[in-house]
Amino acid sequence: MASEAKHAKRSRVQGQRLALILVLASAAAASVLVPWLVTSDTDGVAEPSPVTSGPAPSSPVTPSSPAPTTPPPTVGPSTAATSAGPGWPGMPQATSFQPIVVEAEHPGNIWPSGAKAAPCAACSGGHRLKYVSAEGLSIPVNVPAAGTRTVTVAFATDGDRTLVVAVNKSVVFDQDVVGAGWETPRSVTFTAYVPAGAVQISLGSRHATSPPDLDKITIA
Repeated sequence: MASEAKHAKRSRVQGQRLALILVLASAAAASVLVPWLVTSDTDGVAEPSPVTSGPAPSSPVTPSSPAPTTPPPTVGPSTAATSAGPGWPGMPQATSFQPIVVEAEHPGNIWPSGAKAAPCAACSGGHRLKYVSAEGLSIPVNVPAAGTRTVTVAFATDGDRTLVVAVNKSVVFDQDVVGAGWETPRSVTFTAYVPAGAVQISLGSRHATSPPDLDKITIA
């Protein structure tokens, strides 16, 4: 009887061990097969789902650059564009020569002896200089720039007279002129080189003859 009882007890222990082994084996198989059942592909074959732990990575933040700003304008003296002559870009153009006009009866002129200012409605300034001797009228002018200029002499005479014009005592014009009366001014125009600076213009006649009455002179 005792030996049978020991045999039965040994059988129960072995059965319990076998049952425990089966349970552990089933549990191990379940832990391996369960992840394959979570997802499946289009063919029906189960695939494990990757498990990602931790927070999702955030995109790196790039610091924004400040918007470009336009620098303030520089305050200073303005630069005027220089006018250029034809074919010479950037080169300053020469200043135009301003005409010089002098009345014959101007008190700043050097009158010859006996000369007088006479009314003349048609003359420039309302007067003309009469009784000019052969030594002539001397007109001082200040010329800003040297060059070949157009010289115009307005005069009045009744008939023919000789007119001689000199620049710094150098004769530049010597011709006979014809007038239409003492109250009717006429003019003669010619070109002559006129130096810069203080210049003496002489209006007279040749020999002992008198020049015409003088109205004005224009240098342009």
